[in-house]
Amino acid sequence: EAFAQLKFQDYSFFEMVSLQAQTLLLEGRPGPTPPGLAKLCQSMTRLKVHDIRLFEIILAHVSEHWYDYPATSLAQIGSALSPLMPRQEL
Repeated sequence: EAFAQLKFQDYSFFEMVSLQAQTLLLEGRPGPTPPGLAKLCQSMTRLKVHDIRLFEIILAHVSEHWYDYPATSLAQIGSALSPLMPRQEL
């Protein structure tokens, strides 16, 4: 969040955070909390770091474990990612 407020675009830092979050979420290990994931999504969106793979993994995790996510975290993740994610035409 501090990186986003300062508009400090250190892409290597976000790449490291992204890889760690992806690994922990895919392996089902404890680590990233719902509020932490929401802040990560908001920060990456604010700095225009569009890591679609990470965002898809986060959304898949939300889909499987929606009951663990507070409503505020769900709203923050949704508002951060909805403009970025590919849409399916009906």
